[in-house]
Amino acid sequence: MAINFWMAVTIDFTKTTAYRRGEEKGKREGTEQNKIDSAQRMLADGELSIEQIAKYADLTVEEVTNLKSKYF
Repeated sequence: MAINFWMAVTIDFTKTTAYRRGEEKGKREGTEQNKIDSAQRMLADGELSIEQIAKYADLTVEEVTNLKSKYF
């Protein structure tokens, strides 16, 4: 009986850990996508320089330049 209890605890811990890791990864990816979306809107507006967009969107100048060449 004790083996089954510890197996259940281990399985539950593993599932909980995997869930948390997945949740954290999703948040990181969502945050990154939000930065990209913001930069794309700023690029489309055409009012700001690449450097300003990088600063405000918290991206590198290279990332913004790549976005510009890819989508505009």
